[in-house]
Amino acid sequence: GCSRIWRKAFSIPFLSFGNVIMRVRVNPDCVCLLASEFGGEVWIGSNCKINDNATQCIMGRGYFGVDTEFPDKNYYFFSINQFSFGKLLTAVGVGETPFTKLLDF
Repeated sequence: GCSRIWRKAFSIPFLSFGNVIMRVRVNPDCVCLLASEFGGEVWIGSNCKINDNATQCIMGRGYFGVDTEFPDKNYYFFSINQFSFGKLLTAVGVGETPFTKLLDF
């Protein structure tokens, strides 16, 4: 829900982060890193809602995990819902102009 989204991240009105994970597993005997997972979502646009396919928002998602103890459990996942330079300019608040429509390809 809304508690998992950091809206206006770093006081930037069109930037939000959500579903961020950071996990590490260490061996206490040698303080060795056994596994780690990192990832999250980045939303660019105003009034973006999680699980909302709003066309004015660009949402990128990326997660990866590394396990030195069980390497077959390593993974990565990256996706983006839409991208063009025109959509990026619209999402950051430049507005829709003939120039932004020209960049929508």
